[in-house]
Amino acid sequence: MLAVNNNWEVLNVTKDKVNQEHLIQLESEKIGGLIIRDFYPRKACIEMSQYLLTEPFDSKKPADNVEIFFLGVNMTDISDDKEEYFRLAEKSWKDRKELIKRLNVPDPVQQAIKLFSKIWSAEVKIPEEDGRLLFCGNFRRINGIDIHMDWAPFLFPQWNSLSSISEQYALNIFFQAPEVGGELVVYKQTWTEDDEIFRYKERNLVGFNRAVLRGKTDCAVIKGQEGWAVLTKTRHYHEVWPQEEAEIIGHRFVCSNFVGKTQDNSLIFWS
Repeated sequence: MLAVNNNWEVLNVTKDKVNQEHLIQLESEKIGGLIIRDFYPRKACIEMSQYLLTEPFDSKKPADNVEIFFLGVNMTDISDDKEEYFRLAEKSWKDRKELIKRLNVPDPVQQAIKLFSKIWSAEVKIPEEDGRLLFCGNFRRINGIDIHMDWAPFLFPQWNSLSSISEQYALNIFFQAPEVGGELVVYKQTWTEDDEIFRYKERNLVGFNRAVLRGKTDCAVIKGQEGWAVLTKTRHYHEVWPQEEAEIIGHRFVCSNFVGKTQDNSLIFWS
């Protein structure tokens, strides 16, 4: 693994102890990540992982440095074509609902919305665009991804439901985690538009050249575990360390979501 300075605190709490103050600490950068233990039942994690290992995933290789296996549309995939996005979103909602019913497991997205609605002082919801619901909660298997950021107002300015958020987080719910590798590394450095000069120019690569860190390596290194929900700010540069081929014991299976804080302090969920 790369040499980093893992000195940014990550708060680790149980599902019954998490509260709004923890989210405020994350927003103010007092902590680099929030782990919610025992978020998703172990039995359901096993059921999900077994299914996702044996059933065919959709897959994409948007660049030479990343390959993603997934169930459910992601805004990044097709943000420029709203009609096609909503066609795929409708199918994604249907496929995910059928899977959850077939396995007889809790819906991880509804579990998340229920928890955040309990602890947050304003509305928590899945947003609409032109009267149509955005998709939320894709299932993903990924083996490493280079340094990048996620910030909807910059990446998706044409989406009114996302373009005016004031904060953005990633919420990853772990069904399974590898024994070696797969760590999420969140750097204590926030993207600015001036940093776009460091974005890979090659069409076969996604993310940013490591020079964007300007030699700074202060970070939080988060090793997910089965049943955990992990919340981080996505404007901070982050990466996922890969598993070496010889070390692949277990996979990084997650339910991947973004959470945005709106101007009226609501929280919105999408993928």
